[in-house]
Amino acid sequence: MKLVCQQVDLNSSLSLVSRAVPSKPSQPILTNIKLEANVQLQQVRLTGFDTSLGIQTSFSAIVSAAGVVALPAKLLSDIVSRLPSGDITLDDTVSNADSLIVTVQSATG
Repeated sequence: MKLVCQQVDLNSSLSLVSRAVPSKPSQPILTNIKLEANVQLQQVRLTGFDTSLGIQTSFSAIVSAAGVVALPAKLLSDIVSRLPSGDITLDDTVSNADSLIVTVQSATG
């Protein structure tokens, strides 16, 4: 997955879907937000859910490689909220040990 989006779009979408993420979940995966990048639609969809409530939103982005990843909601929200306004690049790569590394990079910093 590789995409470029505006910090304000990602931050407001994360704030919205984070409302459905439980603070003390019954299953650890529920602390994550699912990000889906779609090349054809040039859109990113975020989903947050617990066992009874789900919130999903989407926004426009420049998506050069499609993909789906689940990332810790609180950590991602904290990082994105502290980045300056402007373009943000999200890129995921698989390392030697078959673990996924997601890079969040601000254009201005």
